[in-house]
Amino acid sequence: MLPLVPTPASGESLRSYVARLEEANHQRPGTLISLAEHGATTNWVQLAYLTGIDLARLRTLGWEGYPRVILGARGSTGWRLRNARWWCPNCFQPDGIWHRSWELACVPVCLVCGGVLATGVSAPTARSQGSRLFVAIGGRVEESPRVRRSRLW
Repeated sequence: MLPLVPTPASGESLRSYVARLEEANHQRPGTLISLAEHGATTNWVQLAYLTGIDLARLRTLGWEGYPRVILGARGSTGWRLRNARWWCPNCFQPDGIWHRSWELACVPVCLVCGGVLATGVSAPTARSQGSRLFVAIGGRVEESPRVRRSRLW
């Protein structure tokens, strides 16, 4: 088990958590857990062993269980961005927590505050006029592993 284990934040992405875990333990990126280009891993058991965190809790950081339209198939990443390039200027904290929903190309607004996600160093903090629509899309994405109607939508 690692000496320093940060607590996963609500809504945090696996990529974000692994980066914070490596930084807290002074490890180079990619040395503790191998992540695919789109932030997935098959090393859940190893991650649970390193952190002492319940496997079910750790799996909430990933995209496992979501339908193929979100995950992609045959080389496609679906609606997930290959690299987490978006961030919310309102919600991003200096502690480096990236929300999992910021990795979705179909949701260009923050599901926490409704602000427009940014791609550069700075961005306006304006609220998108279409943010309600994207929040609804994000809600369907989140419930898609459990609700057949959302998967079909």
